[in-house]
Amino acid sequence: MGDWVDFICRDVMSRVPGMPGGLNPNGLLIEQLIDDRGNHPQGVQIPIMRRDWLVGMLKGADLLSADAHPLGGPNDDVWRDSNPGLGHRLRGLAGLGDKMDTVQYHDRATNAAIVEFRAQQAVVPIWRWDNYAERMHRFFTAINEGERDGVIDLSAARLT
Repeated sequence: MGDWVDFICRDVMSRVPGMPGGLNPNGLLIEQLIDDRGNHPQGVQIPIMRRDWLVGMLKGADLLSADAHPLGGPNDDVWRDSNPGLGHRLRGLAGLGDKMDTVQYHDRATNAAIVEFRAQQAVVPIWRWDNYAERMHRFFTAINEGERDGVIDLSAARLT
């Protein structure tokens, strides 16, 4: 398990521009404070370490999830969003309902969902990652730049 953690934190992350030495595996997974969109001025630190999160993956546990940290426990103030009715700070995209993030796009603010691929349905061999990334880029470009009332072509070949 240590080799997996070192591979991700040091080998993979050292290839990211601006991170020549990679990341400290014993550091916080989310380093910035969470302010619940300005509702929590002092901010909350999410206490999940990179090493624990990566090792959890190997054991089938996603520590960066609401399921791993149920509300109502002794650390409820860490996990419960301070905005009434929003529930868990680690809720998934489906838990957002009609809530969106404001992002800048072509010099204007617009509402958008920030998507994370955490439950890929098919195993994608490493030799197909570039194709997968390109198809996802085309898909999201079509969503963002297409006609608001137009149809998005979802007929791309399935991953096998």
